[in-house]
Amino acid sequence: MKVIKFILIGLLSLIILFLVAGFFLPVDYGLERTIYIQANKEKVFDLVNDVEKSQLWSPWRAKDPEAKVTFGSKKSGVGASYHWEGPLSGSGTLTIIKSEPFQFIENHLDFGDMGKAEAYWKFTPKEKGVDVTWSFQGKAESYFDRYFGALVEPFLGPDYEMGLSKLKAIAEE
Repeated sequence: MKVIKFILIGLLSLIILFLVAGFFLPVDYGLERTIYIQANKEKVFDLVNDVEKSQLWSPWRAKDPEAKVTFGSKKSGVGASYHWEGPLSGSGTLTIIKSEPFQFIENHLDFGDMGKAEAYWKFTPKEKGVDVTWSFQGKAESYFDRYFGALVEPFLGPDYEMGLSKLKAIAEE
């Protein structure tokens, strides 16, 4: 009987610790990755600014090849968008909301019930190429979203690295 009581107290303590810890997790979350690409900034920018071309290097397209992608009427620049639905990637919409040629792109991501976020692209010219920085930022809309925010880096970081590596390979061809 003492063993069961000890186990129950331990489980209750873990649940309370989990619930209290959530209050101390940040509301804002994000991640950032940068890669040097030895290609002209116009070519690299175009591969990101064109939503159809972005499918060539998208890490999620490779992970969920059965996902259905539907493009909006505009394919590049402000207002360009696509919607995806897949067995692994779920569903969502990406829309380019800001596009400064060869410098900066801002994407709005809508994951439906899973929330919204922003992705940013910065293109910094370097000798014989360009540094490309891809970042992701969101805000926890609920208590449990804070736990997602704490796990963004380990979950999405490798995907960002894979996507940037593919972008580099395609741009440098």
